[in-house]
Amino acid sequence: MNLSAAGMCLEANFERPEDLVKFIRYDHASRHRSVSGRKLYRAIQAEVGGRAGAAKKYVESLVSAQEAYLAKGGFHLGFATK
Repeated sequence: MNLSAAGMCLEANFERPEDLVKFIRYDHASRHRSVSGRKLYRAIQAEVGGRAGAAKKYVESLVSAQEAYLAKGGFHLGFATK
């Protein structure tokens, strides 16, 4: 799956853009530490470091985590259960 398709797959399962950001923030906190919404971009940027391979791996990990969250009912994060 290419990055564009993976991003669309992630986005399609949320009713609102804010819910996608919330999911990404919770996922990041589960893997590292909690960060505010304002610092989330910088934390991800530091993790990926501008490397294409790291970006692809990060997006793939989000897709995998989303599948697990959806299978468990979405933890009331506003997921559309399509």
